[in-house]
Amino acid sequence: MIKISIVEEPKFFKSDKVKGFKKILISHFSKEQFKRNQTKFPVNDIQLQLKDVITELIRKTGNKCAYCESELKNSFIAIDHFRPYYAAADLKGKISTDHYWWLAYHWNNLYPACEICSLNKKNFFPVLKSRSTVNYSSKSTLFHKEAPMLIDPGFEDPEEYFEYDINGEIYSQTERGNVTINLLGLNRSELIKQRKSLVLDLDSLFSVINEIGELNSSGVSTETKENDLFEMLLEYFNSNKFPYLGMRRFLIRKYMQNLSGNHPLSKRRRSTYFMKMFKIKAIKKDSYIDDSNGVKQFEIRTIDIKNYKSINNFSIDFKRTKSKKAGWAILIGENGVGKSSVLSATLKTLVDRNYRNFSFHKDEIKRDQDEKAFVNISFNNSIEARVSIGDKKNIPTIKINL
Repeated sequence: MIKISIVEEPKFFKSDKVKGFKKILISHFSKEQFKRNQTKFPVNDIQLQLKDVITELIRKTGNKCAYCESELKNSFIAIDHFRPYYAAADLKGKISTDHYWWLAYHWNNLYPACEICSLNKKNFFPVLKSRSTVNYSSKSTLFHKEAPMLIDPGFEDPEEYFEYDINGEIYSQTERGNVTINLLGLNRSELIKQRKSLVLDLDSLFSVINEIGELNSSGVSTETKENDLFEMLLEYFNSNKFPYLGMRRFLIRKYMQNLSGNHPLSKRRRSTYFMKMFKIKAIKKDSYIDDSNGVKQFEIRTIDIKNYKSINNFSIDFKRTKSKKAGWAILIGENGVGKSSVLSATLKTLVDRNYRNFSFHKDEIKRDQDEKAFVNISFNNSIEARVSIGDKKNIPTIKINL
C-alpha cells in the first residue's frame, strides 16, 4: 500500500444530478431516528451513479487497487467509500446507521478497489474514539476526532506503517497497521504469491548491481553501466505502472542501505538526492494509541545454534502452514541432549542486554571445538538476531545485527 495521488475533483460532483441526491440525503437524515427505522438508504445504487467518475478515480492509483496494489481488471472495479456511506460497523459488527451518509458523494472519500478488498472491507470502519458528528469532511479533522483504525492511503503515507519480507508477506509493528492487514486480507495467498514473484525480479536487479561492484573493485571501468543501472533502479523505485510499489520500495531501500561502502553506487548514495529517495522510512507508532507497555510480536522462522553447551549443531525451520493460527513445535529427546539449551540460547539471544541473569557465559561455550559458538534467529520480516560468543579476556563479545 502506498499513498495515492491527488486528482482534481471531476465536474460531476458539482452537477445538478449530485446536488439532487444530496438534497434527498439531507431530507432523509434530518428526520428523527425512529422515523427512519426500518427504512432503506434513500438513494439507490450509488456505485452505478458514480460510474461516470471511474476514469478519474483510477488515476489516483495508476489503475491499481488503493489497498492491495493489485492491477484492476476492467471486468470489476469497485468504487470504495473509505468511510462507508451507510451503517458503518466496528470490528464487533456494531453499526451506526448515521455514518457516513454526508460523505457518499465526497470525492476525497472515494478510492478504486479490487473485488476482494472491497468484499473484505464491506462497511467496516472501526474507530478508537467516538464517531464524528454530521458534516465533518476534512480528512485531518476526522482523523483526530475519530482515531480511525484503518490506514487511509489518501491522507497518510502507508509506507511508514508497513514492512515486507522476502516471502511476500506484509506486516506492521502498529495496531492500526495490523487491523488494516487483517480486515482487508492483505496477506491472502494469491497476494503473497504475486508479491513473492516480485522478489525474484528484484533479486535479478540486485545481482547485476553486485556484479558491477565486483568489476569495479577489480579495476574495470563501469561508469556507463553504473548510469544505466541507476536509471533502472529509479524506474523500479518510482514507476507506478507496476503493482506492489510499496513492497518494491521497501526492499530496494533495505538493499541500498546495506550496500557496501566500496560499491560505486555508494558515491551516489551519499548525495542528498539519493539519500532522500532511498532513505529507510521511519516506522510510525500509532499516534493515538498508548503502546508504551506493548510487546512487538514477530514470528520466528529459523533457529541455528552452534557449539553452545551440549549442542554441536542445531537447526530448525518453522515452516508456515496454510492456517492463519500459530502452530506448535515440540522438542523431543532424552535428558541431556540439549532441549533446554535450545530454549536458553533463544532466550539469551532475544532478551534485553540489561538483564544480566540472561547473559551468555564463557563456560557455556564448547571447548573441544575450533569454530566459534553462535546463535542465529531469523524472523518472518527478514530481521535477524545474531549472537557470536567469543572468549576475549574471558568475557563473551556479543553482536546483535538487526
